[in-house]
Amino acid sequence: MTVADGEIVAKVLGGDAGAYALLFRKYGRVVHALALARTTRREAAAEVTRRTFEAAYAGLESLPAGTSFRQVLLATAKEQASAYVRDNGRSMQMLRVGSREAKRLSGALHLPTVMGSLPKPDAALVLLEVLGRLPPTYEVPMLLHHIEGMAVPEIAEVTGQTAAEVRTALDGGRRLFERELRHGLEMAGQA
Repeated sequence: MTVADGEIVAKVLGGDAGAYALLFRKYGRVVHALALARTTRREAAAEVTRRTFEAAYAGLESLPAGTSFRQVLLATAKEQASAYVRDNGRSMQMLRVGSREAKRLSGALHLPTVMGSLPKPDAALVLLEVLGRLPPTYEVPMLLHHIEGMAVPEIAEVTGQTAAEVRTALDGGRRLFERELRHGLEMAGQA
């Protein structure tokens, strides 16, 4: 556990249940972004976020010494999202890039132009679908930056990375995202 997280967990275990809100403020957007990437619906993501924090709270007493609260919380988020998808399904299984305008503009793959050419609901689903295909080292910073609107220093704080590592992940994620988007557009054109 980081010192700050460890101190907060100690307060919660000492009877200060209100201190748990500090952990929610710190990690709520991270959990929500991961949940949204897995479920693709805001209502489902809110439900998964609630379940994740409830499960993490219930498991605080059994946290082994030296265990990172952040790692346990993110593992719990993935479990809760998987359970939700298994029980309820995703609202979007396929990449929805059927827009002629998006295909026409995809030659240069200037990301804002391609995404801006799609209706907002489709653009959000495409973003979530493609981000879900990235390696976790890229997926989380990309989700936090592009879905949750977090800046590099804030992402670094909640992920435990340096700002340079976050910037590298965002740059690498952008390049992989563009490759995946191009592939999705090509597949949509063949259908």
